Amino acid sequence: MAAGTVGKPANDRSRLAVRIHDVSAGLAVGIGLLKGLKHSATSGASPDCDGPIEVFEAVLADLRQLAPEPNRTTVMRPRMELAELLTQDARRIGVAVDLEVKGHDDWLDSEQAELLRLAAREAIRNVRRHSGADRCRMTIDLGNCPFVLQVRDWGAGISGQTRVGSGIDGLRELAWTMGCDLTIRSHPGLGTELVLRGRLCPLNAKSAMGDEASEAPLRSVVAEESLGSRRRVATRRPITASGQQIT
Repeated sequence: MAAGTVGKPANDRSRLAVRIHDVSAGLAVGIGLLKGLKHSATSGASPDCDGPIEVFEAVLADLRQLAPEPNRTTVMRPRMELAELLTQDARRIGVAVDLEVKGHDDWLDSEQAELLRLAAREAIRNVRRHSGADRCRMTIDLGNCPFVLQVRDWGAGISGQTRVGSGIDGLRELAWTMGCDLTIRSHPGLGTELVLRGRLCPLNAKSAMGDEASEAPLRSVVAEESLGSRRRVATRRPITASGQQIT
């Protein structure tokens, strides 16, 4: 069965699984921030509670969207620009994002727009939770069809023993049911790159079929880095150790 031809029930199940993971990952980030406050308090520093509060408030809003109450009119929140939304998410959890957005997302349907937002947010959270780094570079090209999201960090990378968790697997499955494609490329000690490509436009689909068949789900990011970029890696490597799983 070709990508994008999976039935709607499978698509709905994948979307629900990704949304649930998105909420649980938000809770995990909030708990991590609270643990950091506890450490600050024991060292005599004055804890700043604003960050964790904002994270938990955002999680609560996501929960309300995930499970709307019956017999209650849904209140539509004002549409926020994608760049503003992702910058706000990154600021809450303490990740610096070098963000570039080309074009506008108003031509995307609601499903593609949600997939793009969820994938970008998952990538930002993985930088915080698993890479050991505190910054990443994100490029979102909406000026062409298909759209392309690229998120690159210079953290610990993915080793052969690292297990890709349910969050990435769920996003990859959801992308596949929509005719999109999500891949991860990495090299231990030199960071990770997540790439999400949107649904192919009819005029581009035929010429791109051969290229898609050669894509691997996990490849090295080293070959595409310039010599100057590789030399800068040392200044961006994480201070703390990475976890053993990205989700």
